[in-house]
Amino acid sequence: MRSRRSIRNYQPKGVPRDKILQLLDTARMAPTACNSQGVAYHIVDKQDTLLQISAAVIEWTESELKSSPAMASAKYAPHLSMMVEQYRQKGEDVVLRSAPCLVVAVTDKHSFGTGRDNTYISFAYLQLFTTSLGLGTCWGGLFEYCAAAGYEPLLTLLKLPKNMQVTSGMMVGYPQYTYQRLVARNPLQVTWQ
Repeated sequence: MRSRRSIRNYQPKGVPRDKILQLLDTARMAPTACNSQGVAYHIVDKQDTLLQISAAVIEWTESELKSSPAMASAKYAPHLSMMVEQYRQKGEDVVLRSAPCLVVAVTDKHSFGTGRDNTYISFAYLQLFTTSLGLGTCWGGLFEYCAAAGYEPLLTLLKLPKNMQVTSGMMVGYPQYTYQRLVARNPLQVTWQ
């Protein structure tokens, strides 16, 4: 558990689908609200589609930075502007980090609240298991925000059934680098009553 870290640099090789299925079979064992389960997974592992997804998310981000006062004044706005600039000027995939696979969690639109919570728990299971398969992951936060905003160009690329809604996304691939040290964490904070 301590060796898990967010991987933002991946080797340029695909992940065999049987490994993805193994990950998802473990993720589905995660606890869910009232045993509601309800999380399904949509896998994107075609490079051209992944590139189109990144481009759509950048378009949305750039538009939101220009038109949304809330996003433009948010504390992370300078970072998002920098990401857009890196993408535009250097062609760097700052959205999906050139990961060879994107796991998109989806749930029925009528169960979105619990579906999103259930997704986060299942993705935590997925993340912890990936290291044992020699894989790495990273939450697709910007992808998730774009999908949650209902950005039609992104949703069109995903080709989901109309009753399904994206709850999150996770990049999966073989890490480009290995790390010798564990990620530092703040000391445990506990109060008793």
